[in-house]
Amino acid sequence: MAEAVGTFVAEDSFYITGRGLVLLGKVSGQVAPRYQLVFEDGTRWNIRGVEAINQRNQYEKTGLLVDAPPTTRDELLRTIWSSTAQIFAP
Repeated sequence: MAEAVGTFVAEDSFYITGRGLVLLGKVSGQVAPRYQLVFEDGTRWNIRGVEAINQRNQYEKTGLLVDAPPTTRDELLRTIWSSTAQIFAP
């Protein structure tokens, strides 16, 4: 596998009807659509979109729209809550 180009720490998540799952958290390094998140438990999701959340005139949080299968919020939070994912470029 290629070398990681960044990390992502998930802090929250939500669904956008008609779009999919958005993970909210902090990015360190590079991230872009078509990159892949790989969590500590082996879960892998492709990133479809990236949005920055401007809080107090600083971009502190990043929302990542990912390809993830439908799941319950409890299952999702067990998988990703405060978990660090490696970010890999295609």
